[in-house]
Amino acid sequence: MFRSVYNTVFFSALLLVIGAIEPQEAHAESYIDFLENRSETVMVRRYQSQLEIDGDIHGQPDHDALSYDETINGARFRQVGANGRQLRPNFGTIDSGTVLITWESRWDAGYSSNGDVDGLRTHKAFQISKNGPSDQRRMEIRALYSSVDEPDVARLDHRRYIWNTVGDASPVAGQIDEFIIKPNTWTRFWSFMDFDNGTYSHWVADEDTNPVQLFDRLPIDYSNNLAAGVDNFWFEYNSSQSRNGPVLYTWARNFAVLKNLSNDPGYYVQIGAQVAADVNGNFPNPPIILQGN
Repeated sequence: MFRSVYNTVFFSALLLVIGAIEPQEAHAESYIDFLENRSETVMVRRYQSQLEIDGDIHGQPDHDALSYDETINGARFRQVGANGRQLRPNFGTIDSGTVLITWESRWDAGYSSNGDVDGLRTHKAFQISKNGPSDQRRMEIRALYSSVDEPDVARLDHRRYIWNTVGDASPVAGQIDEFIIKPNTWTRFWSFMDFDNGTYSHWVADEDTNPVQLFDRLPIDYSNNLAAGVDNFWFEYNSSQSRNGPVLYTWARNFAVLKNLSNDPGYYVQIGAQVAADVNGNFPNPPIILQGN
């Protein structure tokens, strides 16, 4: 569910008005198709080919560790220990206005455990970052394996690095709800940054769960690094802990970056809320579109 006032207004409007369909969106076949056709979109990575995966891999290609999975239709990360290979798409510097980053991930059932996973307690799963000579990570989305028991996989939280937030940095204070990762289930994420107004919002949904908002316009002081902005994202799945256990797999696909949104971010979250329909190939065609803001 959405916790913000602006999303409440959006849902009310959704029930009352079905606006004109924008021509370029009328034949969207999936959520990533819908996003790719948006004028605000600056990058899309589907990770549904080995060539696309190799183009964003961090370091030299290693098809044993990171490869295209035809069955799952996404990038497959093979992990023996607590760390593995990474994907790091670069989308160009964004340092003003607004930016929405969305992506999908999936964890196999091997991550379901009572407490830690063979010693692995936490994965630094995803990073919003900036290329630079030193550690330029901004916001980290973490999977906390030790916080849940079977059959669940992990609880989510955030950790910030360079950016300043109110309260603690790890985990970031101000989270308004929680989300639990399920095994063998595609999970969709949305991170929204408003540089001009100094806020950060985040939503998560999966095939069985409507979007849950973890952060609603969390105040962030971007000023100390505003000029640097952000320009890349990490599918990291790495930890400072060690692990000794069987092979585990995670998957990623359908990464997109949108700049200077023409609608409220809740609009894009609501369009992508039907994760199960998208995964099963019956995503609404065309999706419900409300014209304007």
